[in-house]
Amino acid sequence: MSTVLRAGIAALAVSCLAVTAATAAVAGHRADRESGEAEVMGVGPAARDAAISAAIADWKREVREETGHTPRWRTATEKKIECEIERGRKTECEVKARPNF
Repeated sequence: MSTVLRAGIAALAVSCLAVTAATAAVAGHRADRESGEAEVMGVGPAARDAAISAAIADWKREVREETGHTPRWRTATEKKIECEIERGRKTECEVKARPNF
C-alpha cells in the first residue's frame, strides 16, 4: 500500500512540475508591451480620433517589426492611450499595449 501511495505522490509531483514548466515556457514567449506615437495638426474630437488611429497604426508597425506578426488592437491587453494638445495647434497621442496573438 505504501509503495502505491509513494508512486501516486511521485506522479503528482512530476505532473505539477510539467505544468509549471509549460506555463513558464508560454509566459516566456509573451510579446512585450509596445508603444506607438502620432501627431496631427488641429485640435478637437476629430483631431484626437485621427491622432489615436495613427498612433495605433504606428503601434501595429512596431509590433510587426518586433514579432513578425500583425497584431489586433482590439484584442491587445494593458492598453493605455494618452493625448495632449501642443501649442493649441496640434494633437499628439501615444498608445501602449501588449499584443495578444
